[in-house]
Amino acid sequence: MRVAAIDLGTVSSRLLTAVVEDGLVVSSTKHTVITDLGQGVDATGRLNEAAIERVAEACAQFVREIADFGPDAICTTLTSAARDAENGAVLFARLEKLGLRPQVIP
Repeated sequence: MRVAAIDLGTVSSRLLTAVVEDGLVVSSTKHTVITDLGQGVDATGRLNEAAIERVAEACAQFVREIADFGPDAICTTLTSAARDAENGAVLFARLEKLGLRPQVIP
């Protein structure tokens, strides 16, 4: 089975692709981009527009890499910056336009 996981954190955006056989990861690759999604969110309670753009650009690259990899399953998770921001829906909409299904980790 081939899987791809995107993790969108407060500081970095990461892509992991892996081949899993009999429940074990037999090969994997990682791609990390510093996107600073949390820029100013503590002070304003909102995601910064430039930060949303950086994350969207990184995810667009990840989507291209995922297409080349051809996974059986893809997940996209977001952490505290997206969870705490009052305008998180703006980011979610951008991700959905890329064909991703964002899920916020509680």
